[in-house]
Amino acid sequence: KVQALEEDLSKQRTAVSDAEKERDELQANVRSLESVQTELEASQRVVKELGSKVQALEEDLSKQRTAVSDAEKERDELQANVRSLESVQAGLEASQRVVKELGSKVQALEEDLSKQRTAVSDAEKERDELQANVRAAEQSHEEKVRSLESVQAGLEASQRVVKELGSKVQALEE
Repeated sequence: KVQALEEDLSKQRTAVSDAEKERDELQANVRSLESVQTELEASQRVVKELGSKVQALEEDLSKQRTAVSDAEKERDELQANVRSLESVQAGLEASQRVVKELGSKVQALEEDLSKQRTAVSDAEKERDELQANVRAAEQSHEEKVRSLESVQAGLEASQRVVKELGSKVQALEE
């Protein structure tokens, strides 16, 4: 019986040693997860900053659209004036210069608006990619935590068994 208990004790010691190695690996994984958590937090800050930039770009885009709309209205009004002033040659020439200048302004505003749209689109894509990275990191973190909890439970069970065997061996030795 003592020999069988000693063999069981030896097996339990091996199991505890294995569990301690696994615990050490898990602790290394925890440190790795903490590093991932730090990266995740940095990514979240970047996403937040990008969100602010996107919002600012959207506000600029809205202002650009208003400016374009205002310019288009002004252009339309001037074109109406040009049609009504066709009978007066001097007035027509002056109106044509104004319309040409406004057309250039409208074109410049439209080009700026196109650039703004591209910048907003790029920022949205980058934000989406970062959000996907954050979700993947969070999922990986949760899976590793669940794995750590399972190993911890196994380690605690092994420690209880070793403690019980130690008590039995001590009782046998007495």
